[in-house]
Amino acid sequence: MNWANDLISNTRGVNWNYEAPALRRSSKSRWGFVIDNILKTICLYLVWDIISYVMRHNPAFHRDNNEPMGAHGFLWQIWNAMGYWTALYCFIRLNHTLSSALIVMVGEGEPKDYPDMTGPLSETTTVRKFWGRTWHQSLRRMVSAHGKHFANVFLGYPKGTLMSAYLQLFVAFLVSGIIHGTADFVAIRNVTSFYRNILFFTLQAAAIAFEDGMIFLGKRMKLERVPKALGYAWVVAWLALSGPIWLETLITGRLLLQNVLKQVRDWVKQHGKKRLREWVPIAYLYERLGTSSVHRFDDNSILDRYDISRSMQYVPFELVSNVSTYSVPSDPRSECGNLSHHDFEAMTKYQADRMMSLLTYLYHSRKPAWVRATYVTPRNNFNLEPLFLNSDDPFSPARLRYSIRRGIPPIFHVTPDDFIPSLSLSDIEKIDALLRIKHSDKIPPEEVKQAVMGGKDVVKPLVESKMFKGKNPRKCSFCSVVKDKDLLVCSRV
Repeated sequence: MNWANDLISNTRGVNWNYEAPALRRSSKSRWGFVIDNILKTICLYLVWDIISYVMRHNPAFHRDNNEPMGAHGFLWQIWNAMGYWTALYCFIRLNHTLSSALIVMVGEGEPKDYPDMTGPLSETTTVRKFWGRTWHQSLRRMVSAHGKHFANVFLGYPKGTLMSAYLQLFVAFLVSGIIHGTADFVAIRNVTSFYRNILFFTLQAAAIAFEDGMIFLGKRMKLERVPKALGYAWVVAWLALSGPIWLETLITGRLLLQNVLKQVRDWVKQHGKKRLREWVPIAYLYERLGTSSVHRFDDNSILDRYDISRSMQYVPFELVSNVSTYSVPSDPRSECGNLSHHDFEAMTKYQADRMMSLLTYLYHSRKPAWVRATYVTPRNNFNLEPLFLNSDDPFSPARLRYSIRRGIPPIFHVTPDDFIPSLSLSDIEKIDALLRIKHSDKIPPEEVKQAVMGGKDVVKPLVESKMFKGKNPRKCSFCSVVKDKDLLVCSRV
């Protein structure tokens, strides 16, 4: 088992015949290795903590209202990009040095079995050396195998030829971009982040090819020695120039909601003084509410304590607008059999009615003007339709039908005169309980409660696609027969 586990988990191939080249092994004794790595861990943590503190106070690294890394010139971009690179470098090394020290300390390994995770910074004079020696080599065998197969087997170029070498180079970085982009997309469902990952890693191969050409020309010109400082400057400049393509997605691409919020903020900065309006984003379904936790809002019971508290604090009295964001897993088109398209229409309209019901109940003396709701899709990189922000007029049924036919997410415009009362008795009890804490004199009268409470005749959105109705089948492990009754789902999922 130990042998098999080492073969599977040893991504750098340490002590195997596919070991990554130029790994730095320690020649220290067991306790010398442990003490040395613990001291390295302390130093790496201090550097990482200092950089993290600086980043927290730098607007280029703020999730909610970040600015581009190069907003104040290229020197500012170098500072920001290299700060992020240094933080990543320290974090990668910190985890490895600490874990290797603990493993060797308890006698489960030898110092030679745990070479440094990264190469020496002093030798990082080219982009090739940065990616081939300085940076971690955990994916090297995985990505290089694809390049070798494509160049030597699929296309048939002989090993050792120039064409084979550069095909391997570009394919390896392309595969690396796909791996990193896929991981980002699974985590944040952001197509733009996926594309930028591929672009960034492919550009690294182009930079290596460029510097190889420069080195070749230098040799032809019989330049015997180039100062290391020039190599360091080239690597720093390149990482600072290309780094934001990838690094900014780690900051701004974490949530689809953040993408929508940025669009609204940019619009408000441009038009806010001309058109009095306040936009209140409401997080539905899977969205991040705090700094570390992710909550799931049930589609039929979204008004929990958090939502109601935010509504009472931030929803304006006169004009109310609402951004309701959803993520559709595929490009929806009308009449294509994609039922999720129709599901999102039904849910978005339903949530718009519930939002208007809530606002009408809370601000019954000064009714809101309207609530507007839509969702975003990968078709246009999760961008809002321009009319959502630029128009105050209600959308006619003909306009909605046109949007549906074209596969464009429809915009639902709900007013106090045409909304469908959608609050349940349980919702109203929660609202009243919160109001009694600080605003006991503002509990709405009974007639308002009846006006916003949905009766049994209120039709909740009927979803038909498997993505919303999918359950775990009750399947026999012996005969593989699926039983009639589905398996229960854990309440904490």
